[in-house]
Amino acid sequence: MSIEITPSVWIAFLILFVYEICSHKKLGAAPHKYDQLIMALVFLGGASLICASLYVQWTSLENEIIEGIQGRYFIPLIIFPALLIVYNNDKKKRETRYIITDNKNKNIPLMILLTLNGITVLDMIQYYLA
Repeated sequence: MSIEITPSVWIAFLILFVYEICSHKKLGAAPHKYDQLIMALVFLGGASLICASLYVQWTSLENEIIEGIQGRYFIPLIIFPALLIVYNNDKKKRETRYIITDNKNKNIPLMILLTLNGITVLDMIQYYLA
């Protein structure tokens, strides 16, 4: 599908993702010393397997560019770099205060997420009705 989604929606989703990573609460359990290495290896291994499978399936032999790579294949892997950032922030034990995480404003990220999802659905409806 080639549905055009408003570019500001993608930027807002990225900002929300980065905000949620950076404003996490302390982890419930202390990370093991090899957890970061394991997550990095899982991420790199998963990305390598995706690229290898697309090279074997879609790309002609000895081609320098792998054909058929799309960003959606890497969505399940995005949690691993995010967890690496969370573990690094937890090790530093910084106490950062954000205005949006006060008790009275705790639902603002959820409201923004629901609004962005609504805009995305409207863009998809517009594609099928036009």
